[in-house]
Amino acid sequence: MDTSQKRRCEFCRKLLKKTQNRFCSFNCYNDWIAEDRSRHPSWKGGPVTLLCSFCDKPFEVKRGYFNSRKKQGQTSFYCSPECHSNGKSRNRTANKHWNFIGMIELTCNYCGKTFQRYLSKYKVAKARRPNERVYCSNSCRYSAYSETMRGENNPAWKGGASLEPYGEGFTERLKESIRERDGFKCQLCGMTQEQCIEEFDCTLDVHHIDYCKTNHSPNNLISLCHSCHPTTNGNRDHYESLFKEMLCAPDR
Repeated sequence: MDTSQKRRCEFCRKLLKKTQNRFCSFNCYNDWIAEDRSRHPSWKGGPVTLLCSFCDKPFEVKRGYFNSRKKQGQTSFYCSPECHSNGKSRNRTANKHWNFIGMIELTCNYCGKTFQRYLSKYKVAKARRPNERVYCSNSCRYSAYSETMRGENNPAWKGGASLEPYGEGFTERLKESIRERDGFKCQLCGMTQEQCIEEFDCTLDVHHIDYCKTNHSPNNLISLCHSCHPTTNGNRDHYESLFKEMLCAPDR
């Protein structure tokens, strides 16, 4: 039989075996589909071009995705997550959100400024904490909390020990010797003195391990950066034992 009359692969034109239909391999079938996506059996017409519901920018989505969303009743489509977030926010402020029940005008308990808040969120917050104060911003909230937790109202209050002066002998020369002993590095995070000066505009702090401001023994002093030093005011027993172990380590 003449080989020209035998069936050939529709992609590579090789002779087909009896058990083969149109293609000699799956690779040839996939390459044949890749040449023209409309050949795929599940082809629905290609991507759909839409206009972003927020920025009006044209973009493409898969037709299957578009059809499924359309069946679910979706009418707004967005070209990016940013436009999606901005579009939803605009819809809420335009009183179009399904959960929108109105706005309520409140007065900040710190600065006295009037501001608006979603009524639904206000009701939820009041149900959880009926006596909670309201603030117009996180800045006012933190400032009010800071004032409330000052002095004797703070559970970490030590009778004003932080206001007491350091005893004699806590000189700059002593501090510099401690920084030099510690390699001019924070003993908690490893920040160097150069980095501390660049970030905080100050040299490394020298911390009293036992929190006694008059005990200036070198074994009671350790170098800390301006960020780690305030953290040692909490959980004092932990930090005291930690620093003592660090100074007693054989590699120092």
